[in-house]
Order: sequence, then C-alpha cells, then structure tokens
Amino acid sequence: MLLALLPLVACRAFIPSRSHRLVRRPTRLTRPVGPHPCLFPVPAAAAGRRLSTMPAKKRSKKEEEAADEGEEGEPQPTAPKRKKQKAKAKAKADEDNNYEDGDGGGEASGTSLVGVNQLEGVAAHPDKFKIVNWNINGLRAVAKKPIFREYIDAEKPDVLVLSEVKGDQTAMQEFMVDGWLPGYKSHWNLCKVKKGYSGVAAFWKEEAEPNEVKVDFCAKHDQEGGRFIQLDYDGFTIIGCYVPNAGEKDKSTDEKLPKNLDFRTREWDVDLRKYLKNLKNVIWCGDLNVCPEEIDIWKAKGNEKSAGFTLQERDSFAETLEAADLVDAFREKYPDTKAYSYFSARGKGREKHQGWRLDHQIVSRELFESSVQDVIIREKVAASDHVPVVLILNK
Repeated sequence: MLLALLPLVACRAFIPSRSHRLVRRPTRLTRPVGPHPCLFPVPAAAAGRRLSTMPAKKRSKKEEEAADEGEEGEPQPTAPKRKKQKAKAKAKADEDNNYEDGDGGGEASGTSLVGVNQLEGVAAHPDKFKIVNWNINGLRAVAKKPIFREYIDAEKPDVLVLSEVKGDQTAMQEFMVDGWLPGYKSHWNLCKVKKGYSGVAAFWKEEAEPNEVKVDFCAKHDQEGGRFIQLDYDGFTIIGCYVPNAGEKDKSTDEKLPKNLDFRTREWDVDLRKYLKNLKNVIWCGDLNVCPEEIDIWKAKGNEKSAGFTLQERDSFAETLEAADLVDAFREKYPDTKAYSYFSARGKGREKHQGWRLDHQIVSRELFESSVQDVIIREKVAASDHVPVVLILNK
C-alpha cells in the first residue's frame, strides 16, 4: 500500500504551493525555486538577471499606473554602462568649462534672472557720450524679446555696436532700414561667404553721425567678412570687432590646443595690431574673444587650453595693447572686480555667476585719461548669452 502511494507523493513535490505560484506583473518576473527548472522557463529578456524567490510585493495604484505607462525606473546600469555615463557627464562638464563661440548657430538662450530687475541701474546720461557694444548671438531671435528694446530705450547709447548679428542681406533687410531703432541710423557688415554667420552692425543717433564708415582693415581678411566696422569722428575713432574664435581643441595632437589658434594669434591679431598702431585716439570694442587675466574667467584651472584663455591668445592681446598704447578700460577702472560678459547657457552659469569676460572696451591711453568717466558691464541684461558693455565718455 505504501509503495503504491510513493509516485503520488513524488509528483506532489513538483507542484508549487499556492503561495509560491508565478505572479505576473507588467515589468517584474518572479518564480519559486523548484526541483525542475523546466517547469518555470525563464524568458530570454530576463536571462542573466537575478529573480526573486518571494512573491512580488503588492504595489499601489499609482505605481501600477506608472508601470502601465512605462514610467517605472530603469534597472541599475551594469559596470560598462556606468563608465559610459561617467564619461558622458565628464564631457558635459568639460563643455560647461570651455567657452565656445556661438558661430555654430542656434538662438540666444535669454536666461531669465528670477526676481532680478534686468534694467536696475540703467539710465541715460544726456550730458555724456555713451558707446555700447553687445554680442547678441542672432539679431532675429533677440529682437523678439521685449528686454532688447527696453534696454536700449533705458540706456539710450549714442553709438551701439552689435556683433554676431547672423544673417545675410535678405535676412537682415527688415532691420537695416533707418528708423528700425527709432532715432538711430545704421551701417552693416554682414558675412558674404557663410549664411547665418558672424556679422557686425553699428547704430548711431542722428546727432552722433560719423564722418566716415569703413568695413575692412586688411585686404587679406576680407574673405572672413562680417567682423569689422569703423566709425570715424572728429578727434577719435570707434572700431567694432567680432574677433575670430580660436576654435575647438585639436585632440589629434599632444598639445590639444584650439585648431584655429595659429590663424588667430599669428595672422588676425598681427594684422589688426599693425592697423591699430597707426590710429590715434581709438576706441576698440566688441567681442574680442579673450579673457586677458585669470580674474576674467570664473574657473582658470582646467581652461588653459580653451579658446579665449590660452596663454598664446592672452600674450598676443597684451602685445597689442602695448604696441598700440591701449588700455583695457574696465580693468584699469576696476582692477579687483570679478565681472563677466559671457555666460554659458549650460549649467546655469548666469545664476551661479560663472562666466568669462570676453567683451571689452579698449581705449587709447591718452583718450582714457582725458575722457573716460566709467565702464559698465550690464550682467543683469539677459537677452543674449553675452551682455552689453558700456563706455561713458565726458563730452
């Protein structure tokens, strides 16, 4: 009799109890440990994963809905995936540290300063002569933002030099009409070899009209296009520049220096230096794409090979100032002040006050000593990734 019952007992051993039966969930698989794995085949997708030997914990209604909609958290990445994620995070951090000029396209970020009056301290000075330079990283995008007009209406510059306007003759036609900025006339130098690239423009009040306007300084660099504009007045000259960026790091070399560094420092800088040396009482302003000193960049360490802060660019800039007897007006006025004119759209650089001072007002020493009253970097004006830099002269 006992021998007859043994097969039934053996079969019962292979049947899981009610509490250990397979519980099906949208994204989770559980099974008991039984004597015969073939009774519980493991799906290919779950192969290699550790499966629970306990019944699944009952989830809340919210968790069930999230699972149905595919919102449940992803499994922890494997070691190789974690390495890739760390490498990606490091690359993004490097991007946040390194300055890249906006020539690659895209609209200005227009970062919002929560709770801050962007026009705080901005006021007209009718008894002074005011020159503003501003890299707007695309005029078409920035012109749509109310703060652009509001700032100009409040500042009331006698001369406004815009750089990186981006756009050809057709795209900029609506802005090139006298009166687009009420009370101002203008002259443009747009890039002729690459659409939507670089471009500078100068605006002036009717009572501040220059005697002559030029858009080149050296035939060799005419092909670059859209980087230079000169306004000649009685007694002084204003030059607006959008200096070429030295480019991304050349990772194919041991030095890993910017790809266009030689062109920038051995050609452009050299030719412009020769030109500036022959001018008297000059105001050289614009996005000059260089942080002259460590105080001019929020994080000097780690950026020594980044465009705008290489030793070669800084030395070349210093050589130009010395050769043409020029003064960095802001640093001369405020030797210990940390102020920046460019903030990356990545990493909330503006809110954290992590920026670069790339935009300048450079003045002949004699003119600086006799006429410059103040230099202001409008850090709160957030229409572009760059901010206006204001030079105030005594009339």
